[in-house]
Amino acid sequence: MLKTLIIIGTITLVGCATQPEKTYYPPDMKNFIASCAQARNQIDYLTKEINDYNEYYKNRPTTLEDRRAYGRMKNALWALRSSCSAKLL
Repeated sequence: MLKTLIIIGTITLVGCATQPEKTYYPPDMKNFIASCAQARNQIDYLTKEINDYNEYYKNRPTTLEDRRAYGRMKNALWALRSSCSAKLL
């Protein structure tokens, strides 16, 4: 009984001591549609996602798909800023 209690206690302590690794999943930009009516919200969202991407991949390698997702976010942000500039003022 005591051995079982010690084993369960050890497993609990070890399991609780490990920190879950932070993950980042880029948003699916394949169906993203820029909207001047929602430009401010979309720009804020994309800016946050780009910052999160840059923070996550600061010390991690990127894949081709990661770089493509980043490019889609940057292109969508540029499209909003250039096409909807009159609405943003």
